[in-house]
Parts: sequence; structure tokens; C-alpha cells
Amino acid sequence: MKRRFSRRPSTGCLDVAGTVTALHPDQAALAASVAASRSDEPSEPAQRGNHVPLPLAAPATRRAAPHGLAGFARLPGLPGIARLPGHAILTRTAAARDIAVLSAVCGEAGDLPASPAERDARALALLLDLATPVLDLATPVLDLATPSRDLATPFDVAASWPASVAARPASQAAARATADGQSVGRGRPRKLPGVLLVVLAVQTVLSIRLVSSNSAFPDEALYLWAGRAEINYWLHGGAAIEPFSTFLSGSPVIYPPIGALADSIGGLAAARILSLCFMLGATTLLHGVTRRIFDRTSALFAIGLFAGTAATQFLGAFATYDAMALFLLALATWLGILAIGNTGAARLALLAAAGSALAVADAAKYAAALFDLIVIAIVALATWQRRGRGTGFAAAAVMLGTLFVLLAAGLFAAGPAGWQGVKTTTLLRHSSNYPIPYLLLVSAKWAGVVALLAVIGAVTVACTRRSRPIKLLAGVLAAAVFLVPAEQARIHTYTSLFKHLGYGEWFGAIVAGVAFTALAGAVPPAKAAAARRIGVATVCLAVVPAIPWATACYGWPDSLPLIAALRPILAATHGPVLADERGNVEEYYLPDEVNWRQLYGTWYFRYDDPQTRQRLTGLRGYNDAIGHRYFAVIALNFWDTAPTDRAISRDIKRLGGYRCVADIPYSATGTRSKFKVWVRDPSVAGQ
Repeated sequence: MKRRFSRRPSTGCLDVAGTVTALHPDQAALAASVAASRSDEPSEPAQRGNHVPLPLAAPATRRAAPHGLAGFARLPGLPGIARLPGHAILTRTAAARDIAVLSAVCGEAGDLPASPAERDARALALLLDLATPVLDLATPVLDLATPSRDLATPFDVAASWPASVAARPASQAAARATADGQSVGRGRPRKLPGVLLVVLAVQTVLSIRLVSSNSAFPDEALYLWAGRAEINYWLHGGAAIEPFSTFLSGSPVIYPPIGALADSIGGLAAARILSLCFMLGATTLLHGVTRRIFDRTSALFAIGLFAGTAATQFLGAFATYDAMALFLLALATWLGILAIGNTGAARLALLAAAGSALAVADAAKYAAALFDLIVIAIVALATWQRRGRGTGFAAAAVMLGTLFVLLAAGLFAAGPAGWQGVKTTTLLRHSSNYPIPYLLLVSAKWAGVVALLAVIGAVTVACTRRSRPIKLLAGVLAAAVFLVPAEQARIHTYTSLFKHLGYGEWFGAIVAGVAFTALAGAVPPAKAAAARRIGVATVCLAVVPAIPWATACYGWPDSLPLIAALRPILAATHGPVLADERGNVEEYYLPDEVNWRQLYGTWYFRYDDPQTRQRLTGLRGYNDAIGHRYFAVIALNFWDTAPTDRAISRDIKRLGGYRCVADIPYSATGTRSKFKVWVRDPSVAGQ
């Protein structure tokens, strides 16, 4: 049944679905603002919805309202009518039985009214001051069942209120119901919702199963070893360490020392659990951001969707800078959104902290800068929605200015070597040869569910909200999912695509949660619970294929048998060592047997011929070095750089001078091969 509001200036009455209500003067002013909010062209965001809440105070106890349409609290069907302060009478008819009261009004979430019915519901909630839990919902206060206008014996609500209720300033209640309905009350901190704790527990299980399932990946070994070296240099000084800043794609003084500290406590498993903690923090912050931008129901669907993605499972068990950088991006977003509900110095401090978190995220992983403008746009648009366009631009300026100053200071401190690392690993990264259709297809396979739901959520917001900034905000969140596929398709690069997709999925999950909430709101109230169950089932089904995908990406060759074979060999050898990657795994597991100056890798190599003095690189360099018996030990796994490994193996067989001392079979994702170790033959080398 269609509901309407109308203000009667002469009597100050509010007409809800034909129900005549005599109002207190404060409530009459509220009714006027509600009527204004129903106009086709709303006023500025800072003015629309500036309702004047009743001066009510919360009692010591509260009973939660039952859930109704789209997961929002519903006023129970209780008989009776209410007598408000000033001896005014308030009654409602059965026409309002299924009106949903936004949980934002209850101080638990922030959502803009998606429909006139929801705006009506907020008005009713404010009339009864459900922004503060005054009414005992077990008490027969509202007539939700009788469609008659005849007044029964009134229940005197005012008589049951404490004396401090009427004396409470309206400004205190206003802190709970702001212009867009978001809750910014400053009461005691709320406990984490039970559903959030369940999601975090499931996320922990999905990632923890991978923690001990394989040996260190070369990138893990590299960053943990770099952290060890940096800490030892800080504490003890001594010989120069490897110039990590020239080739790492993140600052060697941000994540590596933190990861190395965890590694020193509990080994590789502890370093991976540290990443899990970062990912759990990112999920928790996702809940907070989504709840403040949209609503609690969307937030719960968002975290369920994000926690089950393959990238989230993988990054929660991968000891590199990725999890830390994603957590810092999430923290920057949350701080920026949190600043909206504050004023003055507190808001400025939170925005500066958000910009600082962005700067640290960029320093931890240079590629995280791809999402800097996304975070700033989210904060600016959300601030515009709540406090006006000028305040939104000011918030963006503070974050951008803080980010620029800190990044400039960091580059200055890092010097030319740091700038070289930024250029070679990120800004001027060499393109690969992967075809664009293949990269887009793989991206759709891994992140397609989140991308589709994010687009649906953005379209839903665009069709149901009249506010321009909230529409733009939803579009920005959906667009963030496509940033990584577009960038890696531009440079034809497959490397790290799986990990980087997780960054966009975090942002996309925010608006994807709205798609599930919209489904519950689009069906009749009697079917809303079934719609929510369908949403939960969809989230659970999305986890099913993500589990084997994460497991497959964790399926590199287990290097522990190779390390066991190399330990005695390297302990007795002091010459150059050629190993896959840059010898990162050997350097991590065998710090006492090998030094970084001994190690050469299969990604890049240059060799100066001792006779011709000609500098050779690539396969020609390997061939000439093997011909001159330059390497004391050669250890290959025929996996990531298999073509180069096979060429080196052919050179060894053709040129001789080495003997094979280890031939260890292994099975990895899509590969069955062998570790092979050669040592220089002293008799041949002496010829």
C-alpha cells in the first residue's frame, strides 16, 4: 500500500497512510523536514535529511527489534497506542506493518534511503526516536494491527521515561541521525558482530591450511632474507649488504624487517601467519567501511564474498608485502570514512593519518599506488555526500597533500638507488608477451564473480539513489575491480596477476554487498528472508572453486629435498653458484653455507670473457661461463625459467667439465620434473 507524508501547518500533524497524528512541536518540525526530503529534486546533501530528533535519552536496557525487509529492523506488531511528551497522541495503522526501519537509525549502520518507503521508515523511527533505544519493544506501544483511527486507552509512554529524558538536548540525539542517515554517535564501542567473527574464522581456516603445505616461494625467501640482512646491518653494521632497493618492488625497510622478525620467532610459518593477520584486518576494515557507506547487511555480504576469494586465501598464507600493502590501503579508506563523522582537528588528524597509511602502502609495495586515487575518491565522495561538495574536495586535498609530502620525503631518503628500484620494477617495467585476451580471460575466471556483483551493485545504486556523489562512489568502487586486469593487459604481463586481483576485489566487494541487499529489498517482505538465504548460498558457492584455485597457485616445487642435498655441497664449496631465480631459496635456507656475492640467477646473467674481454649476457653468457668452468655449483629446477634451464643443461652436456651429483624428482602444479645439481669436476677444470 502506498504511503505518503503531508505536513499540516495549522495543526502540526503528520499523516501516514491516512493516520492522523497529533504531534509535539519538535515532531512537527521533523515532519516538515521529512516532507522536504520527499521532493523530486532534493536540496544540497548537507541540508537534505537534517531532521530534528526528539530530545530522548537511552535507558539502561534495550531489546533488539526483529529483522524485516532487507535485513533492517522492523517495528513489531504490537497492540496499543502511545502518548508522547506534552500529552500528544501517536498511533499507526496496519498499512505500516512492513515498513523497514533502517539500522542506521538505530546507530548500527549507515545507509542512504534507497526508496520512498525507507525514507518513510526513517521518519517514523525518528518520530519515536529509535536512534536511541528508549522504547521497550516488548511493551504495547504501537498499534500495528488495528486499521482503525479510533483511539483505545492510551499507554502513557512519558510516564515510563526517566526524568532526564525530556531534559536531554536535541544536539545529542542529532549526533546519531545525520544528513544521510549514517550513524556517527560517539557512544561506547560496539562489539564485533557475530557474523563477522564467523567469517574471520572461516577465512583463517581457508588460509591456514596452506601455511605449512609447501616450502618458501622464491619471493618469500627473498623478502625474508632481505629483512634479516637489513636488521643485522642496523644492529651490527659490518660489511655492505646487497643493494635490495635497486631491484625489489617495495622498500626493503618496510615489510622485510617486519617479516624477518616474525620469521625469527616461528620460522616461515610465523611469517605467513603475519600475512594472515594483515588479511584478517583487511576483512574487518572492509566490514567497517561498507557499514558506514551503505548498511550492515551489505557489509556482512561484502566480507563473506571477499573472505572466500582465491586471492584472499592465497595472500593470507604468503609471506610477502602484498597482504601488508592491502591492509594499509584498507586502513587508509577506513580512516578517511571515519573522519566524516568528526569535526575540526580530529577530522584533520584522521585525514592526515589516512594519507600517511597510503604513503606507507605505496612504500611497502610500489604497485599499490595504482589504488591511491581510488581511496582518495572514495573518501572525497563519501564526504561530499555527508558534508557537501566543498568539504569533500577539502578532504581529498588533505589526503593527497599528505601522500605527496611523505612520498617525496621517502624518495629523497632512499636516494638514487631507491628511485632506480621504483622505475625498473614498476614505472618502466618491461612488457611481456602474454596476449590480452588470455589475461582478461584468466582475470574473469579468478575475479569474475566479484566483478559481476560489483557492477550489479553499482547499477542498483544508480537506479535507486538520487544523490550524485553516492552514484559516483558506487561507480568508483566497481571500476576498481577492473584496474589490475587493464594494467596487466596493457603491459602483457601475467606475473603477480593472481595476487594483484585481490586488491581490486577488496574495493569491489564494498558495492557488491549492495547487490545482495537489493535482492532482499526487491521481493515482497514475506520473501525477504528467502532472498537473504539465496545471497548467503551464493557467497558460499563462490568459495567452492576458489579453494582449488588458491591451492593450485600454491603448488610450486617443494625445495626442501634440494636444500638437503645442497647443504653439504655448498659447505665444502666457495666458488660461484648458479641457481634458479637469484638463488633466493638457497640464500634463505642456507645462510651459513652461501653468501649473496656467490649467487647468480637464471633471470639475468652477464659474463666477461677472460680472453676476449667481451661482455656477454643471457644464454651466450651462460654458455661462455660454463665453457670456462666458471661456476662451482649449478642447481636447476626446470620450472619457472624452464627454457633457460634446458639451454644450460644442454651446454653442460655438450661442453662437459661438470658431473651431476643430485637428480631429485618433484611434482608441482601442472609439472613433473627434477631438481638437478652439478658440481665442477676438478680433474677437468684443472686442464
